[in-house]
Amino acid sequence: MTSYLALIKAREVLHWASARQTTRPEDLAYCLIGLLNLELSVAYGEGYPTAFYRLQAEVMRRTEDRGLFFWCGAPSSYSTMFAASVAGFREPAPWSDAGVRSDWYYSSCLDADPTITLTNCGIRMSIPLYSVELNPGAGNTSRKTLGGVVYSLMLWVSGLSCQAKVQIQLQSELNPEEIKESWVIGLLGSAYITHRKHSTFLPILLRRGSDSLSKRYFRLFSDRFLLDINIERDSPGLKDPEVIYIK
Repeated sequence: MTSYLALIKAREVLHWASARQTTRPEDLAYCLIGLLNLELSVAYGEGYPTAFYRLQAEVMRRTEDRGLFFWCGAPSSYSTMFAASVAGFREPAPWSDAGVRSDWYYSSCLDADPTITLTNCGIRMSIPLYSVELNPGAGNTSRKTLGGVVYSLMLWVSGLSCQAKVQIQLQSELNPEEIKESWVIGLLGSAYITHRKHSTFLPILLRRGSDSLSKRYFRLFSDRFLLDINIERDSPGLKDPEVIYIK
């Protein structure tokens, strides 16, 4: 596999590796260096969370494919845009079914800047953002777990006139006003579904930061993909992308 093809298929490699087991924790990350044709130092003793974070950061640095950011479960302690472990890629990507080809939009769609960089303020990227609010009559449910409360919510996406279903874990009680004031959905990429003959946009759920940097956001993690937003690529309702920082 050439370097270029390895990076194009990085999401598939991570999905394949999600069921692997190794004697040393760090080897779950290091065993992927060759498969992805990366130049990454091996530093036993750094711990698996650090090793896997460095691996994802290097993949992000070398490819425009935003499929890297489609994972489920807990985020890395270093960045909410990266998965805490390769197990987060256990679920196949939404565009990997038969009859589906990956077609990520960078500059070709919405004139989004394809550049993604890691800065001291977080990951800098350009994506369109949409405000959301809780749909109170949509059968929203919750259940308590050891890690907090898991909510299954139906959100109304302002500007797109559609709903998004999300399952999310929170440490505190749900506040509908906070959702309206600080939650947004960002359209990160799209997949062209051949048998449906249209592009399905793939969103992530974000929360605005409370610090002085108005463009800083944090990703709200979920154990399921957000898949219920289906809009046409050339819809007049699409917003221009914004440059934001995701910590």
